[in-house]
Amino acid sequence: MTWQQKLWQRQEKNTTMTSNEQALFGMMQDLGYSHGLCITALQILSQDRLAVSEMLAYLYEEQPSEEAFIKEIARICETYHLSNQ
Repeated sequence: MTWQQKLWQRQEKNTTMTSNEQALFGMMQDLGYSHGLCITALQILSQDRLAVSEMLAYLYEEQPSEEAFIKEIARICETYHLSNQ
């Protein structure tokens, strides 16, 4: 088992994802984003339901590269005053 799989198992035990968080995770995977980015993005964005919804809409409409996605996370963090816990 890889360290990423172990991390994900720990995350699953500690938190239950909402349907929007699950959709966001699935969309990030479909776009080929790295697992680390997916997990980090969920940890940050899940602090606010509106942030998750906004990012989900952005991914659906834009289908951005990882770099553009990261820039959008930064913008959303500033807007919703989110931080990496």
